[in-house]
Amino acid sequence: MSLPAERFGYVHFDFLDLPREGWLAIHGEEARRFRSPAEIPSDRIFWCNLDWQHFHRGSSLGRMGHMRHASYLPIRPADAMAEFGLDADLLGPAEATRYLALMFGGVMAWSSRLLSAAVPDLPDERHFTKDSLREDLLPIFPPLEFPKGDEVHALLEGHSYHNVSSTLVPYRKEALKLIVRRPRLRHALDILASPSPAGPYRFLLPEDLGTVDDVVEDERPALGKLRLKGPSDAVFELYGFSNTISRAKRAVRSWAAHPEMDALRRMAEVEIEGAWVGKGYRPLGSVLPEAVDPLLNGRLLRVSWSVGVASEAMWRAVLTPPPKPRGVGQSARIGDISWQGLWARAADKLILFPLVRSLSEKGHDVSSYGFGWILCFVDEPRVEEFLDDAAGLGLIPRITDIPKARANISWGGNKLDFPLAKLVYGKEIDRLIALDAIAANDPDKHGEIVANALS
Repeated sequence: MSLPAERFGYVHFDFLDLPREGWLAIHGEEARRFRSPAEIPSDRIFWCNLDWQHFHRGSSLGRMGHMRHASYLPIRPADAMAEFGLDADLLGPAEATRYLALMFGGVMAWSSRLLSAAVPDLPDERHFTKDSLREDLLPIFPPLEFPKGDEVHALLEGHSYHNVSSTLVPYRKEALKLIVRRPRLRHALDILASPSPAGPYRFLLPEDLGTVDDVVEDERPALGKLRLKGPSDAVFELYGFSNTISRAKRAVRSWAAHPEMDALRRMAEVEIEGAWVGKGYRPLGSVLPEAVDPLLNGRLLRVSWSVGVASEAMWRAVLTPPPKPRGVGQSARIGDISWQGLWARAADKLILFPLVRSLSEKGHDVSSYGFGWILCFVDEPRVEEFLDDAAGLGLIPRITDIPKARANISWGGNKLDFPLAKLVYGKEIDRLIALDAIAANDPDKHGEIVANALS
């Protein structure tokens, strides 16, 4: 059995530095005041507005099994409100808490359905026990392959991948910071359809590999150690092979997964100095149980924000780092990512890069991209033009970033995502909220929910 949306809620603490009193709401109910964390019901799981630091180190809330910090989901509460076009300051904390309880309940109820379908023997009370939803959804996949021995040195953040790609495009500080993204469920399905490697792996020297073209055209997965010469401006400024936004993860990157090698050889002169070569490929999603398929591919699911967030957390589960053995203090000895996760990171980057390039060619300043989103800096007079271009590329903005509702858009994305895009660009907030009830209800009720929301 899966957990219903009513088993989840949201807590807004008045003061982050002293999280004692505030507002709480359970999915589908009105918000109410509480004076102490002891008053928060322990038979529900609550998302809250405390960041990781305040949650785990600035308070004792991290020891309360029914509480979750703001970064538990792949989106924070303030950003969730912005995507729906809801202004917490205008609504007030009580109404904002009620809306966030609806959102969290929908995401968690659908996530529980995914877990029940994939791992029916897992008791529902064990569905959510980790520090992030992506970790909680990891049991949906078979055990990941983590690097062993010398493989570890290649599977480190900064050495073979970056979670977020940073460009070198300059931008004006007075420009508006706008985020656009691919529809989450569409992006998740594309990641799941991408090739995923299988080991075991062995290291081969250049004389056993041939040229980079030979390696790329081989059917076996390969993680190549590369030297790039004379990259084009697109590689240098936009692709960001070795660029990072993390000051703590700076390294000289020299490794690239098979799909990235294929892309890089088209943009630069590439020499290969060696490679870890695996056994074969299969789509990442092919390892999922058949029972999961209808929970990701239903046509009506495309308009649910909560289903999208759950699907994002699911594909990002394969990015989970390896468990740290006892007594191991240096991540360099265990790696930062699985082989499947490295290929998923490459897929995410390569899906986004053509869109980044198109936005740049249209004169927009792209700052960074990853996890299905693209961050741009846009001068205020060009916002409408930017939104037109984003829609043409199949990207949707946060509703708070749309100056005025649009009755018509020229949508360049998948046609199945057009209804969602039309609602977002049309700023139809009430309908989007009504449609999100899909995630909190059984599939046999989805048709009725959609009909009522659009009537």
